[in-house]
Amino acid sequence: MSEPATQKYFLAQHIHLCEIDDGAIILDLPKNKYMAVDRNDLLALERFVEGVRPRRQSIENNDIAQSPEILDALLERGILTKSRAEGFWVEPVIPLAAQAISTGRRRTWPLAIRSSHIVSFVQSYVYVSFMLRTERLCQMVSHLRAMKNARSTNAGLTASPATIIRHCAIFRRIRTFVYTAHEECLFDALVLAMFLYRSRLIPTFIIGVKTKPFLAHAWVQIGDWVIDERVEKVQMLKPILVV
Repeated sequence: MSEPATQKYFLAQHIHLCEIDDGAIILDLPKNKYMAVDRNDLLALERFVEGVRPRRQSIENNDIAQSPEILDALLERGILTKSRAEGFWVEPVIPLAAQAISTGRRRTWPLAIRSSHIVSFVQSYVYVSFMLRTERLCQMVSHLRAMKNARSTNAGLTASPATIIRHCAIFRRIRTFVYTAHEECLFDALVLAMFLYRSRLIPTFIIGVKTKPFLAHAWVQIGDWVIDERVEKVQMLKPILVV
């Protein structure tokens, strides 16, 4: 029988968690898989995992007794760790999605596609294709984070809507000759993010989830501007990963 949980636990590297009304969703980024945690098991996470904020005033004794089982299971799967040095706290991510920039809106300028745009797109497409095919999603996310940290955030956020629309329209025009984004939101969002970085903008790559039914969706923002996506759709999702 498992010993009572007396110490704090931490999320392992590249594991992400967000709380929802009926429990929590865990994203195992190395495996690109999701795991649902029900309301009772969330009680154990709230009590023993650093950063998971308790939403209840008390925990029933039978829930405490069941705590070690879920913790042991998550330790065995590599979701949790007992090592403070190897783990990190759960931190809520709440990017604002206030308005949308649709690349399909009417343009008042000619769409000039230069060779540099094509090169940037091809480089982004080849890089994302290779990384996903070789199951290196974690490494790619770390690369996006490093690029974002290396630049001044203000430089990207002050880009005008016209500039953002222009680059996204160029992206979509080139994309029509290479692949379709239908049901490929993760791939498309990563290629778009890389393309925008190469265009000297600073996008935010986001994965959000919801339940009943379960849905995971990836999209891109610049500041609170949602790019090529409906605000209503992303506001229905709870962000679980923001880069």
